[in-house]
Amino acid sequence: YRSWGKDGKVLGSIDSERNFTADHDLMKSPDRSRGRHPQRIAFGLPHNYGQPNGKVEPAADGIDRRASPLFIHIHQAAETDVPVAVVAFLPAAFLPPRHDKIRVGSEQVRLQSHDLWKPVAAFMDRMGGKSEKPVREPIVGEEVRLA
Repeated sequence: YRSWGKDGKVLGSIDSERNFTADHDLMKSPDRSRGRHPQRIAFGLPHNYGQPNGKVEPAADGIDRRASPLFIHIHQAAETDVPVAVVAFLPAAFLPPRHDKIRVGSEQVRLQSHDLWKPVAAFMDRMGGKSEKPVREPIVGEEVRLA
């Protein structure tokens, strides 16, 4: 859904959807020119974009993460049933009061909360078939059994 991929591919051969283009461009920009945070922080923090100046996290001392408000549970009621995804979106205050800054590389930017949950809502709409983008067929891997 969100991976930019390597050379435009995810899992080696599948075309990346290139969602969150603005986030990609932001994190490729010079560290000092980042005046906003990535949109997809709504899915939780921290993010690591693979570069020394590519970490996105809460800026307040003593706060190093923000859990995702999106819970996904794969449930199979009986062995003969098809597994289903049970999804819950539980929005809440994103950061504690008076701690509304996000560290984007070496810069600190104010949390933009007016449309904070928009990426999560778009994801939920897509999973519910209410989006222009189709739901992709699942990628079937080999069965893994733990001893």
